[in-house]
Amino acid sequence: MPGGFGGAPSEAPVYEPCAPGCCDAGGGLEATILADSVHGFSATQGKCGWSFGYLPLGLEPFTLLPLYDAAGEAGPAWTVSTSHPPWLAITSTEQHPRTPPLALVDRRWTSTVSGSIAMRGHVARAATVASGDGIVASIRVAGVEVWRKQLAFDDTAGENFELTSQVEVGTTLDFIVAPGGNEAYDLTTFTAKISR
Repeated sequence: MPGGFGGAPSEAPVYEPCAPGCCDAGGGLEATILADSVHGFSATQGKCGWSFGYLPLGLEPFTLLPLYDAAGEAGPAWTVSTSHPPWLAITSTEQHPRTPPLALVDRRWTSTVSGSIAMRGHVARAATVASGDGIVASIRVAGVEVWRKQLAFDDTAGENFELTSQVEVGTTLDFIVAPGGNEAYDLTTFTAKISR
């Protein structure tokens, strides 16, 4: 992922319901959209329920990315460092994991509702590259993996997903990208809409 990530330290998440500008109001689904990962991306951790972080060694605790760079080469991004590598970062549409040490990059939504919800979205390699060893994308609900997809280094078509789950207020939904054997060329598009 290009360099240029830096900025002010992150603040503690402030969880709020989906507000205007945080959700996609298009497609006639205005009453059902709870969260949109693209529209919900912001410079504030926890805004609209979205937090941007990583899982050290692939395990909890979820750790917030500490820096926000509003003018990064890849666009506004949450990141772990102003010098690269490592390429551990999240933009409005893309995620990049790290290894070594292993860190799964994790876009987390914390539910503001209880009941049945639907998740739909898309995951794909962000650009065609000449090498790399691919990535593994996964979705966890309350820490339990409910979906997993391995993508080759050149799979820019990717795959759509559509899932349902039961949640409570405070349930976490994690949209995770893990590296293959290494982090080379692991920039991955991963977007989601959550509705009920």
